[in-house]
Amino acid sequence: MISSANGTKACAKAMEVLKSGGDTLEAVVQGVTLVEDDPNDTSVGYGGLPNEEGVVELDASVMHGPTRRAGSVASVRNIKNVARLAKMVM
Repeated sequence: MISSANGTKACAKAMEVLKSGGDTLEAVVQGVTLVEDDPNDTSVGYGGLPNEEGVVELDASVMHGPTRRAGSVASVRNIKNVARLAKMVM
């Protein structure tokens, strides 16, 4: 797994899921959810920075390697866990 500095806890969570036999996609989504839930992280989710209109809009994309399925969402408002939403779209 690779992440920016704000994703170290996400990688640890994802590895925990994988080591317990979890699916790769679910591992990543669970890891990203930690970052999305952090109000102090301004890059994604709950703490995301607003657009020029003062509204937080989030994007997410996921891909499941083994099945080659993918899902994405863009400009989502009022939902902080958009990675889970992208998984649902998939």
